[in-house]
Order: sequence, then structure tokens, then C-alpha cells
Amino acid sequence: MLAGVAIFVLSGFVWGPVVYHHLDRLYWEHQCMVYTAPSDQVVYEENRQRSVKLLATNSCYQRLSDPPFGVRYFHRAWNHVARHTTEPDAVVFVHQRGSPRGNVRLVGIDVYFEWVSPSGSNEHPSFSLCSDVLRPGGMTRSSKVMAYTFPFEFRRLQPSDELRIFAGQPDPVDASHFTIAYEMNSQKGIVDRWLQDDDTVKLKLRGGPAANP
Repeated sequence: MLAGVAIFVLSGFVWGPVVYHHLDRLYWEHQCMVYTAPSDQVVYEENRQRSVKLLATNSCYQRLSDPPFGVRYFHRAWNHVARHTTEPDAVVFVHQRGSPRGNVRLVGIDVYFEWVSPSGSNEHPSFSLCSDVLRPGGMTRSSKVMAYTFPFEFRRLQPSDELRIFAGQPDPVDASHFTIAYEMNSQKGIVDRWLQDDDTVKLKLRGGPAANP
């Protein structure tokens, strides 16, 4: 009797933290799967005046410490779930998507900035939209990163170019599709994305400065 109790207590010490962390991760994954931000919510802003207003109105906004010193919306749930070796400069989309064959995935789109120029003076920052595709976990299995790709990079033509990105929106009709709206110097554009059966995320530019090389 006492031996059984001792084994039970010891098992609790050993497996308790493991179970807790697994359930905690499932909770945050679910929050990401059902998350949809308003279509007019700015998730990244470089204009100084608008950046100041964002920082003053919502504590979730943070100013980046590196060029181009924009302001991002900090996505708490995605920060718990994503396994980044390098923290993204911004998160522009997080939601459940389904491939044409019905594969259910958690899709996140991160933005990374890099300052590059032909002269090596690092005057013109480029940005990459990176696709992070995860198979959600369950009670008896952990989540799994299925794909992580850098399919799109856009270079600014001038150092003074100002970028603004809005929260990505899931398509209510096509489960594989979502869109990301952005502005460059007030010129609007849209990036279309589709989750594929091989866990890649197809990209198409629908107008805007990114569509004009």
C-alpha cells in the first residue's frame, strides 16, 4: 500500500511538469489556431508619427532596436508556440489553414529585415516573409514543424521608403487561402498565400509596389 502511494507520488514529480508543459503548449496552439485580428489592425509600422500613436494606445506594440526602427505588434500566443532560433521582427499572420487534401496546419508568417545595398553601405533594407507551418499537437502527440521557408524578399528602392503591414486575414471560403495587405509610401498592395499539400505556402502578388520590380 505504502509502496504504491510512493510510486504514485514519485510519478507525479517526474511526469507532472511534462504534462503541464504539454497542456500549456496545446492551449497556446489553440489560441493561435482561432486567432484573427481586425483587417485594419497594423502589425508593423515605420512612419514615425503613426508609430508614436501606436505605442501610446496599446502596450502590445514594441519599437524595434535595429534599423529600420519600426514598431511591431507583439503576438503573445505565437511567441509561446513558434520555435524560432532568431526572433522575427514582426508577425503578420497566425491562424489555422487547411491544404486541398484536408491537412490541418497552424500557419504563421514572420517578417525579417536585413539591410543590404550594392555598395555594401547597408542603406536599403529588404524584408522577407517567412512561412512557418506546424502540425498541431494533441493529447497523445506533440506539434511538429512541417516546413519553414523564405519564399519572398522585397527590396526598397530608396532608404526613405516607409512600410506598413496589416494583420493577415484568413479566407472564409477557401480554407487554404489567406491575404496580407501592406502599404509602401501609401501605395497599397496585397500578398495572397495558399497552403499546399506538401506544407509549402504558395505566394502571389496582387498589385502594389512589391509587384513592380
